[in-house]
Amino acid sequence: MTPRAGDEARLIAAVLQAFEEAGSEYERVLDLVCQLGCELTGDPWVIRLVDDAGMLHLAGSAAVDVETLADIRQTLTGLTMPYERSRVASVTPEGAPVLITPENLAASSHTAQPAIVALAERRGFVGGLVAPMRVRGRVIGVLWWPCRYHLGEHDEDDLRLIATVADRCALAIDNARLVRNLESERNRHAALLAQVSDAVAVVDADGTIRHVTAGGVTRILGWLPEELLGLNMFELVHRKDHALALEGFVHALGPDDMPPLVLRARHREGGWRHLYVSAQNLLDDDVVGGVVVTAHDVTQQVLANALLNDENEILERVATGAPLTDTLDAVCRMIDGHVRHGVSTIWLVDDESHVLVPTAGPNAGPLPNIEPEHSRRGVDFVQLLPPDEISVSTPATGPEWEPWREQAIASGIGCSWTRPIRDAQDLVYGAVILYRSDEREPTETERTAIELGARLAAVAVHRARDADQLAHAATHDTVTNLPNRRLFLERLRQAVARQERGAAAPSVLFLDLDRFKQVNDRAGHAAGDEVLRLLGARLQAVVRPTDVVARFGGDEFAVLCDETTDDEAISVSERLLAAICEPLELAGRRHHLSASIGIATGRSNVSHDALVRRADVAMYRAKALGSGGIVSFTSGMAESPRADLEHDLRRAIEADEIFVHYQPIVDLRTARWSGVEALARWRHPEQGWVPPTVFVTLAEEIGMAVRLGDSVLTRVCRDAARWAHDPVMRHQGLGINVSGRQLADPRFVGSVQRQLQESGVAGNRFIVELTETTMMEEFESAMASVTALRSLGMSLAIDDFGTGHSTLARLRQFPAVGLKLDRSFIVELGEDERSADIVAAVVQLAHAVGMAVCAEGVETREQLAMVQRLGVDLAQGFLLGRPLPPDEVRELLARPPAVQPILTMEHLPL
Repeated sequence: MTPRAGDEARLIAAVLQAFEEAGSEYERVLDLVCQLGCELTGDPWVIRLVDDAGMLHLAGSAAVDVETLADIRQTLTGLTMPYERSRVASVTPEGAPVLITPENLAASSHTAQPAIVALAERRGFVGGLVAPMRVRGRVIGVLWWPCRYHLGEHDEDDLRLIATVADRCALAIDNARLVRNLESERNRHAALLAQVSDAVAVVDADGTIRHVTAGGVTRILGWLPEELLGLNMFELVHRKDHALALEGFVHALGPDDMPPLVLRARHREGGWRHLYVSAQNLLDDDVVGGVVVTAHDVTQQVLANALLNDENEILERVATGAPLTDTLDAVCRMIDGHVRHGVSTIWLVDDESHVLVPTAGPNAGPLPNIEPEHSRRGVDFVQLLPPDEISVSTPATGPEWEPWREQAIASGIGCSWTRPIRDAQDLVYGAVILYRSDEREPTETERTAIELGARLAAVAVHRARDADQLAHAATHDTVTNLPNRRLFLERLRQAVARQERGAAAPSVLFLDLDRFKQVNDRAGHAAGDEVLRLLGARLQAVVRPTDVVARFGGDEFAVLCDETTDDEAISVSERLLAAICEPLELAGRRHHLSASIGIATGRSNVSHDALVRRADVAMYRAKALGSGGIVSFTSGMAESPRADLEHDLRRAIEADEIFVHYQPIVDLRTARWSGVEALARWRHPEQGWVPPTVFVTLAEEIGMAVRLGDSVLTRVCRDAARWAHDPVMRHQGLGINVSGRQLADPRFVGSVQRQLQESGVAGNRFIVELTETTMMEEFESAMASVTALRSLGMSLAIDDFGTGHSTLARLRQFPAVGLKLDRSFIVELGEDERSADIVAAVVQLAHAVGMAVCAEGVETREQLAMVQRLGVDLAQGFLLGRPLPPDEVRELLARPPAVQPILTMEHLPL
């Protein structure tokens, strides 16, 4: 599974808290870290650390089930090898996290340990992710996330997650080891005095420095020992740390040593270093005669922790959907907190004008006022920068400064540091630009802060744009990019509300294209979509600026004319009709279209739903009068029940109010449940349950069959994912009906593949049921789609067999695993002797071509006995189980069916 951003932030926070609570005893939380990752992703997590000898060994592990965890621990415990010769080192030569694929596994087979290969085979690990845990360019361990799923289940977000967790663990382990080492420093104080890596000073009881070790103090603080002699050490301490330092020193003058403290000390060249300071009172020692103060430089660790805290705060902002500008301002504050004497800003590329726009940080003061044409040059400059470097540029010499060189120098800008903001696909979002009054290269700490700021800005911008795109997709048609039904109805509701407050009435214009089916039939659905897109643009071009043009689905459009009169609505309709009737050239073919338009103008106490229904009624009246007509709704027109039902069905499909019930199927050979068939169900808010024969046929007629099928498949995938580990349901086949319109839709197979990937359900769980009529009448197109579905692992069954005109040759060509006898044959069993002969012949024919036979509509014991006697393999019907909601059918399938098995050599396995 792919975790959401909020789950990632909580995982990282929990990992950090675990390490914080463990302190220097980090080993005891590594299993907990793996457990947290396992609970989030549902897959095992393993941590292997590199010891001082460079050997990998197991340090932490977790898995959902006990058997897998025991297997992992038994295999990896005591299994060591040099990291440099390990498989991880071979597949991650650059130190970056990677997806484990069969290809890179094969390429690294010479480094594979047989025990781990055997573990992967036993547990079905076909892929996963692995990330080295690095600190200061050195690998200290490996984080492994194995999985049993196809590689398509993982994406860049998963790579970023495992990289982030690996980085946090590495830093926490390194810090814990450092703390552990520092705790032992006090026991080796005498040895430290002779070393130059730390600063050691001997001071009087008032803090006056009497002796300083050479090397350490210079390396850490830049001072020469002679420059500090006679100086009071408190003069070097940051004023905000004075009280803490004085308290600790007073404590050291007592009988006990001073507890270690982290204090800020002034560097000779300016700025502050973070020191881990301890003191030992040796005033009474005849040799030392003072207080020995030892200081270890922990600036990098402190700054790294501060950056980590800042990063977590910013990621939390992203996860909780904070405004983009607020998040980017927080990024600038983070950078400014780690860069001395600089002003950081974030500039983003505007998608429409293609110029750099100041988005976060100060937009005035020392920054030059950049004209749009110069800002376009700025975009080109940023796009040409190396993606992972910080460019240092000075106004005096940099060619990119030429348009505003004098202004920048006059503003006091000595140089700028620029780091591009790019996404995972190398798309340039903008840049982090830091302005300085002096001219120098950034330090390592400053580079880290700026690079982190650029990465966080990229995450924030990417998530913000994703949210905008999702919001747009939810309210706009994918083909025409016009507002969809949902947005149109919301705008209409607002217009009606304004009318109730005294504004002029709105009008709704409902358009249905005439003869549009001929475009699809002659030129194909891709050309039909292009025609709809071009017509949508035409419609928008002729309406008033305040009007809303929307696509309702299929070949239907609607226009909202806010605050208009009847005459104005008719005038707009005439312009729309003229635009539609203008010939349209596409791929060398000329298309002539027309439309029928219905108009309904708002009246008092008329809801927005009623207004749409009235426009729909008027449109049908116009269509009945001939193509190219315009009709306004009048009180004498009845709002037809069919129009109401069409309107309500459209709304139900759009609102995902179509339910799925499941009818069980029994294997007559073994007397066990074989699977279930998914059946669409619709409960009308006023009419109750509408028969499928009514609303499914209606959906076909109004062009909503594909949307209905997508809605049903979404619910079935959702239920199948929920049943993935259910002992009753996980092995049951799932039959799902597919219409000819779905097969003909070029987007159908892609939609199926996407839903399988998103739900994590394997395609081999499904049996696609295609009617015999569709199979025979649309054989060529059906074969193409069926081939694609079979590549996803799906099987095929022929539904309603006996109602079409199949031939043995066609049956042999069609890759079906079974066929379902139409219920009309079963009803006639026992009443018409020829029905039994026909069923027997069908069974013999199906078995001859390797297909199993299922009898539909079995409702009596006599019918069940006859289909068993005739050699039918499977059966379904009210006798065996009615269509039931998901939870109820699960309860039914938990009990064995009331059927006696019949096992013969004639029965073929499905």
